[in-house]
Amino acid sequence: MNYKRLALFAVLSMILLAFAISAAEINSSNYKQSVIISDGGLTNTSSANYIQSITIGGITGQTNSSNYKNLLGFFYTMEAEDNVVPIVNAVLNKSLTNIHINDIINITANVTDDVELSYCQIIINQSGPTALEYINISLSGTSGQCSNVSKVTLPIGSVINYTIRVNDSSDNWKTNDTIITVVNSVPTVSSVVLNSSSGTNTTNENLTGYITSSDADNHNITLVYNWYKNGTLNATSAFINDANLISYWPFNNDTYDYKAENDGTFYGGATINKTNYQVGGGAVEFDGLDDYINLSNDTSLNPNSSITLAAWVKSNANGYVIVKDPPACSGTAAFESPVTAVASTEWKPPSPTHIATNARDGSLSTYWFSENNNIPGWIYFDLGSVKCMDAINISVYASDSPETMNIDVSDDASS
Repeated sequence: MNYKRLALFAVLSMILLAFAISAAEINSSNYKQSVIISDGGLTNTSSANYIQSITIGGITGQTNSSNYKNLLGFFYTMEAEDNVVPIVNAVLNKSLTNIHINDIINITANVTDDVELSYCQIIINQSGPTALEYINISLSGTSGQCSNVSKVTLPIGSVINYTIRVNDSSDNWKTNDTIITVVNSVPTVSSVVLNSSSGTNTTNENLTGYITSSDADNHNITLVYNWYKNGTLNATSAFINDANLISYWPFNNDTYDYKAENDGTFYGGATINKTNYQVGGGAVEFDGLDDYINLSNDTSLNPNSSITLAAWVKSNANGYVIVKDPPACSGTAAFESPVTAVASTEWKPPSPTHIATNARDGSLSTYWFSENNNIPGWIYFDLGSVKCMDAINISVYASDSPETMNIDVSDDASS
């Protein structure tokens, strides 16, 4: 513990006024006290070797009278070292999960300290450690506030760190970090103009809508027109208002699903050939060889009843437009041995027998043959549960090849 302040007071009693003090009387052993101030702190001694001369109100001498036992007192005060860090509470003017590019962010910190604040430092990291923005603010007293206003300049997906560092007069530091991720911005529509073909707004005219829109993230914008007559939806440029719709891909600007979240991904070099940014103003162009769009394998795209698939297609050759493939096996698939095997017939001579279970025992020295080796015949294997398969391995008796075999796969053990 450090002693920051030492206060020494000499207190004289009013009894001094009633006596005449001589030099010979100021030498009492009652005052054989001294105060030694050293680097180690405060030490009191009572040895006669430490009788000191003291000047009090112009009277100099060695205190030696019992009348003055209480005339002189020494007092000191001590302060403990301040090691309590300040308290920092930081808030933003926007929700941490709803911050977009070009947003104005006001970060404010309310700070307190038990002794004395010194200053506050705000650090904004939008572009990495080599491009930090520093703001220093002086503080005083036991409470204060520091704030800063800045603009979000980074695109969607970027991470921004707002750091506030506060110290007090004893150089105790407190750091507060607020980290946000820039999210996708909603497109804005600045103007809507509706014109009739001849300007008279009669019922036999065509109506054309002109929209001025923009997106802060520079994403493509798809405009969907809903036409209302007397407050009732009369026509739409999309099928989004259909409650039974599962997904909708206009493919005029991108491969996004404008009804759900089954966004597509280009493969093989497929591109969008577009003439404008309206629904129906563009389309996906394929080369007819290896171009395609993968729409993932969401459960919503695995219906268990009849569905309707609709697509507008211009084709110069026959081929598939929409194909539903089973999901690919993920990871490293282990070899699956059938649990059971059942055959149409089995050949059972006295020895050895060629029964169906021989076909799943993993041994190349045992076989299954149909009765009297008659062909055709069939054998059925059960894997015990639905498995993801990408290959089937079959070992065929050498003298029986070449042979034509049909392989069917079922996930319900019946069809």
